[in-house]
Amino acid sequence: MFKIIKYLMKNFVDREFEEVKGGFYDERGFYRTPNGSFWDLDKTYFNREGLDNHGGRYDEEFDYIPGPGWVEEYMCYEDEVEDIKNFFQKFGRDAEEEKQNNNNK
Repeated sequence: MFKIIKYLMKNFVDREFEEVKGGFYDERGFYRTPNGSFWDLDKTYFNREGLDNHGGRYDEEFDYIPGPGWVEEYMCYEDEVEDIKNFFQKFGRDAEEEKQNNNNK
């Protein structure tokens, strides 16, 4: 499965949110384009294959399924862990405390 996702991600082009002719907001608040790509509520772009820049996707129930490199304890991708740690340190919360809170859910 991950080999297929990596192949599909090879030519991924991330796009900034932009309304386009023929686009619309669906019942979940996602913005859909005529070619099948969309932005979710967080304004994360998903290509016409339904994948974001990390290979994550939504399933049939619209639950987010992370792609390769997801770090469960920080609820983010490997390339985002340092940003998350810095965020919690900046606002007076230790990243390890946040990690413990996520593990207790």
